[in-house]
Amino acid sequence: MQHPVRITVRGAERSAALEEAVMQRSQKLDQFFPQLIGLDVTIALEDHSKNQGNHYAVKLVLQIPGNDIVIDQQRDEDAYVAVRDAFDAAERRLKDVASRNRPNDRARRRAGTA
Repeated sequence: MQHPVRITVRGAERSAALEEAVMQRSQKLDQFFPQLIGLDVTIALEDHSKNQGNHYAVKLVLQIPGNDIVIDQQRDEDAYVAVRDAFDAAERRLKDVASRNRPNDRARRRAGTA
């Protein structure tokens, strides 16, 4: 793993299995976005009304060169589902950033530099 991962759990007990799930997904981010500098993961058990039940909220702060990406809208009754959804959203955002930073291959071919 190339970047440090900081995991914070609020309102619930730390789970080795949940932390392992976070670390596996973090390694996957490294595979397609090696410029990742750091990752802060917060997993919080939110107390809702009787009708809503308790939900786990997952917030990711991805440090990349130039700025940070924050993913903080992922909630579910199952902590693993919330983690999965948060990392899926992070992958989409990082792929978007990578595609914007990638030189336009078609333009380079036209210019004869490819």
